[in-house]
Amino acid sequence: MLFAILLHLWTTAKRAYLRRRPRTALQRRRCGIVVVVLAVVAAVVSWITPVVPLLKSIFERAGIHCDEDKAINFIDELCHNYSRHYVVGSLCPALCSPATVPAADPIRRLTFKRCLSHGNKVVIGLTMTKRHRRSGVGGTGELEVGESVVLKASHYSGEGYRQIIDGPLGGISLKEAFDLFQDELVHSAKPYSMSSQSTLQFLQDYNLLPRNASLTYRPSAAELHSMWSLVEQAEFKQLVLLQETRGVPTLLGSCGHAYVVSSRPTPSTFNLVRSPHVPWQDRVRLALGFIALERRLSSSQYGALHMCDVQEGNFGIEPPSCRDDIRKRHMGVGLDRFHMDEAFMHGSVQRGRQDQDPECRTEFNVAAIDIDMSFFGGRMKEILGEPRCDSDEECDFFDCKAYCDKWRRKCVDTRANSNVQAICKNIFIGFPRIKGLLWNSPLHIRQELQAALLECADYATTPNPERIVKRIESILRAELRHD
Repeated sequence: MLFAILLHLWTTAKRAYLRRRPRTALQRRRCGIVVVVLAVVAAVVSWITPVVPLLKSIFERAGIHCDEDKAINFIDELCHNYSRHYVVGSLCPALCSPATVPAADPIRRLTFKRCLSHGNKVVIGLTMTKRHRRSGVGGTGELEVGESVVLKASHYSGEGYRQIIDGPLGGISLKEAFDLFQDELVHSAKPYSMSSQSTLQFLQDYNLLPRNASLTYRPSAAELHSMWSLVEQAEFKQLVLLQETRGVPTLLGSCGHAYVVSSRPTPSTFNLVRSPHVPWQDRVRLALGFIALERRLSSSQYGALHMCDVQEGNFGIEPPSCRDDIRKRHMGVGLDRFHMDEAFMHGSVQRGRQDQDPECRTEFNVAAIDIDMSFFGGRMKEILGEPRCDSDEECDFFDCKAYCDKWRRKCVDTRANSNVQAICKNIFIGFPRIKGLLWNSPLHIRQELQAALLECADYATTPNPERIVKRIESILRAELRHD
């Protein structure tokens, strides 16, 4: 094919040459350049054409390509199962039949917005329409406001969960199902436990069980399937246990094996981490938000949550509180919160009080929005202590580092670095060709701050990084005071 294209180009160029033969050396040189360029273009096109379908197939199989038809079909199948009473959940009516949503429920409907998946798990952007009461000079009434949320699930199909329900769990009492659910929920957080009342309240709040269910109540197959398909998903369990920390998205409800959480744009959405053009003050506020998040996740009532995949795409951000006030003043009815945040970050919304009010000089609110690769202490020990090894590198689990006991040729089950050290390395410092959030700092603090960041990231020589983190925080807060 390539030979045929080149032959055709040469023949065409030769005919043109004979029809209008260049008279000067410059014209002949230009003609030769045109022929070479055309030949190169033809060679590139002939190579790319058969490769494009192959690349598309590879991307789809690897989950890199986000298939909107597949996402819409997932919602349709979920709603089909809901209509046949195969699944239950507090958000099934809003997602599948908005006309049946109870009048007292503020969430009126959920509609497809875009596919967000970048892997085999389900991540779908929805628009959640909520009812808000208003009162003022113009009178009282109700408004419907659209807000971006995210529908998530570990798998596109719920069949992997159903076989468990159809087996040994068929026909069990509520007390038995409740005990199994509670054991599975807190397994990842052992040796900590969740109170029975909290678990029961959770199941009833999300319409997974009736409000009046007694211990003799026998859950239906739909209730059992929905409960177990949720509790078998690691990220869902982490979200339930961490709701009080404000370090993860708000869990809004579920339908079958899918659950809905609040949406927050990532730093990479605004290019906050990598771009040198982002104002230094915004980078400082974002860095302080990462430090605050790490402290919240390290001090939850179930112990520290170990983050093993630290990259900016796994975190969501919101502006400081004063910026929320500004956003509300400029927000029109039904305006998407995501785009309002984006407009603010790109300067199209006036900053108003930011330059005058000292309370505005606070950090961004950062949350961990993808915690599939995050674990509590008990589960972390199981993962790290499992492999056999000859070197320390063989014991690393992504960003969670561990040492190898070379005498026993077994990995030590204690994590060698901490969350904040992974943040210092991957977010604040960055990589050789891609600088991080704080690396290109102003000249007057660059040497001091870079030295502190390098010490923070070096877990081999800094086993307890709290002192150096306080030093970094002190440098950053001084920058805000001097702004």
